[in-house]
Amino acid sequence: MPKKVTSQAKSQTTASNNETIKPFRVEIPQADLDDLSLRLAHTRWPDELPGVGWSRGVPLAYL
Repeated sequence: MPKKVTSQAKSQTTASNNETIKPFRVEIPQADLDDLSLRLAHTRWPDELPGVGWSRGVPLAYL
């Protein structure tokens, strides 16, 4: 059964362009979420370059 994620945002009007924000639903099969979780758990992150901080992307400590 797909996992359902629903935005609970109420309709609002933005001041800059007068567009309405509408609720939406995202359905992702649980098997796909489980697969993603497994892949992330088994990710081999590269060694971080010393002394570069944010200049070369997101520091591993931040992830």
